Amino acid sequence: MVNFWRVQPVNFWVAVKFWGLSKPPRRPSDPLVALDRACERYHGNVEALVKEGVTDDNRSQVVVAIRKHAQVMENLSEKVA
Repeated sequence: MVNFWRVQPVNFWVAVKFWGLSKPPRRPSDPLVALDRACERYHGNVEALVKEGVTDDNRSQVVVAIRKHAQVMENLSEKVA
């Protein structure tokens, strides 16, 4: 018999989700709150990446990627307006 607690941690979390012991976070009732939270999370991730991961070699590629993300957000705002 296999000892459940000695199984790889990934299998443990799969079992936890399967049995419903872990619930996914609920969506906020207010979409503006969800949008603000997503924006803060994105900004924090990008800021950390720029602080730690940008070198002289990849600086121009990071700038292009950030501008592309800004363009995507601009297109979304135009769809809403």
